[in-house]
Amino acid sequence: MPRSGNHLGAILTTASALAFVINDAAMKWAVQVIPLFDLLFVRGVIAVPLICLAMLVTRQFITSLSRADGVLIGCRLLAEIAITYCLLIALKNMPISHVTLILQAAPLGLTLVAAVMMGEQVSMRRWIAIIFGFIGVIIIIRPGTAGFSPYAIFAVLTVIFIVIRDMVTRRLSPIIPSLPIAALTAFVILLLATVMMPATGSVMPTLSQLAVITIAAVAILTAYMLSVIIMRVGDVGFVAQFRYTGIVWAVIIGFFAFGEVPDIWTVAGALLIMGTGIYTLRIDR
Repeated sequence: MPRSGNHLGAILTTASALAFVINDAAMKWAVQVIPLFDLLFVRGVIAVPLICLAMLVTRQFITSLSRADGVLIGCRLLAEIAITYCLLIALKNMPISHVTLILQAAPLGLTLVAAVMMGEQVSMRRWIAIIFGFIGVIIIIRPGTAGFSPYAIFAVLTVIFIVIRDMVTRRLSPIIPSLPIAALTAFVILLLATVMMPATGSVMPTLSQLAVITIAAVAILTAYMLSVIIMRVGDVGFVAQFRYTGIVWAVIIGFFAFGEVPDIWTVAGALLIMGTGIYTLRIDR
């Protein structure tokens, strides 16, 4: 891959990480003032047409679907619903930097599950990296101490469901494009929110709240689109290292938007997770 392609890939990966954090920050703010299912409903009303428009522009459609792929997509939808719920609960009650850091354990968890359940070969160096990565997560969560938040369980559950989703996704036929699956996911979450809203009560969002939710919808769509482009312009082993800039963005936005200041334990855990993640990527190269 030409150096210019890697440079562009690094820039796009950094921008994608920023877009993901902007979505999380906007949703963290919104879920404080809007009931959960109202928030998911409004975001879905905005996101579904945007994703469908992106499908039309990129001409990504599912023309045929086997029964096996249909079952896998159904399992993926259930995992996405669980991810959305657990992530929003964690964001509502925890610093955004803490949640972002814990989510960085997902690739390590995916490697662990692939080795244990699918028999993929994992070197001793990667096993050591996985162990140290999870130690970094434990340092951030600090179970059994005064700094422990019970809502960290929801962040850990988010990681578990992300691993499940990604494992299911790996089994999908490669001919199935990503945008239709994203559109279906957004539609199912919108449908679920529509059903649940009457049971939990609803509040009409203000214009400022609608603006924040729109920012979240545009940010998450931008992040997904950039993720697709990244895989085509740079060497994966090189550009993937820049996904950890999301931690930096989360700390910056957390400080200015929510007044969050990471403590020394959070910094130590962050360095350990980032270090093991980058080390694992370099092993793969």
